Parts: sequence; C-alpha cells; structure tokens
Amino acid sequence: MTTPAPMLLLRAEQALTMRQFGSPWQLPADADAEALRAYDDALVGLQYDVAVLIEGDRIGWVGPWDRRPKRAKRDDVQTLQTRVLMPAWIDAAARPMHAPVDHTALAWQASRQAVDDAAHLDAVLRTAEATRELEHQALGQALARFVFESVRQGAVRLAVRTGYGLSVKRELAMLRLIHEVAAEVPCELIPVLTPGLVVPPEQPRAEHVRLMTETLVRAAAESGLSATLEIPCFPSGYTRDEAAQLATIAHAYGWRVRTLGDMASGLELGADVCHLLHPVPAAQHAQFADRSVLVAPGLHLLTQRHRPAMDLRALRDAGARVAIATGVDAETTTSQDLGFALRGAVAMGLTPGEALCAITREAAFALGDEAGGQIVEGARADLAMFDVSEYALLTHRFGMSHAEGVIWAGEFVYWTESDDV
Repeated sequence: MTTPAPMLLLRAEQALTMRQFGSPWQLPADADAEALRAYDDALVGLQYDVAVLIEGDRIGWVGPWDRRPKRAKRDDVQTLQTRVLMPAWIDAAARPMHAPVDHTALAWQASRQAVDDAAHLDAVLRTAEATRELEHQALGQALARFVFESVRQGAVRLAVRTGYGLSVKRELAMLRLIHEVAAEVPCELIPVLTPGLVVPPEQPRAEHVRLMTETLVRAAAESGLSATLEIPCFPSGYTRDEAAQLATIAHAYGWRVRTLGDMASGLELGADVCHLLHPVPAAQHAQFADRSVLVAPGLHLLTQRHRPAMDLRALRDAGARVAIATGVDAETTTSQDLGFALRGAVAMGLTPGEALCAITREAAFALGDEAGGQIVEGARADLAMFDVSEYALLTHRFGMSHAEGVIWAGEFVYWTESDDV
C-alpha cells in the first residue's frame, strides 16, 4: 500500500495563473487605465479567492475556493492564506560567480561618459584575474549567497552563467561548481556555459577559439555539465565567424544556443534566445516574431544616459517573446534585485502584467520550458506568495522583498514569521 503524498492547500486573494487561452493577447491601441487593467488581468490569468492544492511536488488542483475538492478538506491538509499567489520567479540570466573587484574606474567613467569597449575588456580581465585567485570554496560561497538572496525574493529557477574562467580548465571548473552548489541549495540551478566572456588579448585568437570550440564545448557536453551555450557577440567577444563555429558544435550536441550582444548575430546564428544589449531598429522588430528575446532592464536603466532606450513595448507588439532577467555581473549590471528588473521592464514599455509574465512564463520559455511558469494542474509546485494588496505593486515598489513564502517542488524554501504563513 502506497503512502498518499502530503498535501498543502493555499488560499489566495489573487492568483496569477499565467495561463493564456487562445491567440496571444495584444495591448489595445490608446487603451485607458481601465482597459489596461482588463488587459493585464486577462494576460496573467487573474482569479480571485483561489484554492491551489499541492500534492507532493505537484499542483493537484486549481480553482475557486468554494469549489475545492473533498480531499482538500481533510483534517490532515495544512491550509495557508496569502494575498497574491503566482508562479515562482525565474532569473534567466545571471553571472554571480566572480571575486569582488574594485571597479572604481568604471564608476567614474560611467558618471561622465559611456563605458567603452576597451574599459569593459579591461574590467572583465581584472575580474577574471581576481576570480582565478579565489579559492574554490569561496567562489561556491559567493554563488550560494546569490542563490539564497534570489530565493528570498521569490525565485526558484536560476540560469547561472560562467564566463570569467577564460580557459577550458577554469570554465569547466565553474560548471562543476554550479552542480556542487545546486546539490546544496533550495532551488534549481541551470548551468549556462559562456566560453569566455571576452577573448584574452594575450592569447593567439585562432588557438583560443579552437580550444573553446573543439575542447571546451565537447568536454562540457560529454560530461553532462551543461546543455546551453551563451556566445558573447560584441567587440571584445567573438566575431560572427567564430560565433558560428561555436553555435554549430553546440547545435550538434543538441544544446540550446543564446547570443549575448546585438540582434543580427542572434538571427544569423539561429539562436534559441537573443539576449539583447542594444536597441533594435524599429524596421527590424518584426524579425523577432515568436522568438525569445531576453533583456536585463537593469543594464539599460543604469546606462541609459549613454545609449538609446530599449523599446520593449514595440518588440512585444511585433510578436517577440520578451523575457527579463537581472543579468547581474561584476562590471555593468550590478543589481541582483528582481524587483528592479520588473520596474525597469515597465519603464521600458511593458505593462505590469507583461513584466510579470516576462519573469515567469516567458522566462521559462527562454529556458526551453514551454509549459513552465504557470499554475496548472500537474505542473511542478513552484510558487511564490506575496504580501501586497495588488499584484501590479510587485512591479512598482522595489528594493525590498515582498515575498512571505516561496515553494519549490512542493516544499517551503522560504517563509516569514507573519500570521499568514
């Protein structure tokens, strides 16, 4: 006789199921505040006074509280209440594994002018050198600190990128470290291999590209250390031809490929995800229809004095699957606040509902999970409970965590001492 899976019942004043029915929702032109609210409510699958029954690590039932099934009313079912319930957040791009480095020069330069390619290259090389000298345990602790802070905000899936290794040995060591930390933390870590964030100028370029392509990607694939390749496509990274070599071998192993840089590189390489660092010309927005576009709003907000604004509204209206992430690193995107990313997405043209979709359903899509980031029966119970009166406030007030409970695979991994939890 099998033992029934433990059950947990959540009651939410507002539940954002993120279920989308029929054709993709389009924002009405010249919509007033009432129409915008109606659009967002439909987009996020808003339901009021909702019961979510968790059975084991899965969502067993979702629906109105007064229609919950008999099994949800048993005496041994623990019941908790919250104000806003939604799928747990996903950070689809973070680079937290590095040593702390004094980049004061970048701060001074950014206060007066854009950080140029030479300054960025120098900063990355300094970070890489300092990271090389950091002990394995200390680097793992840095990653763990990042993970726990992300969970506290409401995230349980984190795409962790390498890139500061700059060599086959060190990039593989970083991938192994991600797996080691993943076994100890209360969330899912997805290793993303960046074959060196920049090409070291002291190393023969052709030899470096050969090692990254023929040795690094092959070793990572054959050892099961990663299944996603991120290719830096900017001046201090890889050329189009070099990026094509990397993409070809990654695709041969069945990996997902994402580009980091401009639009053209991602389209030419047939990337699964285009992580954009620069705005897309309006005439080319349509080329992103049904494609996954990843943006770190923090980068654009922190550097907007020196670059044209990224128009996420226009990209989404053109049919792009817009996902957002912290994009945190050591040099430019220095905030790991997911609330800042949400607020930034709204400042760049998304509605609050679209921004919340971008950090859940669309972020899951960017990771190759077309069914993820939703509250549906049978899905893994990855949920976040927020103490806010209206879900839109999650995109408005940042700098603090609104999460009062976070659930990963049916288990609480973070909670507060409030009366509700």
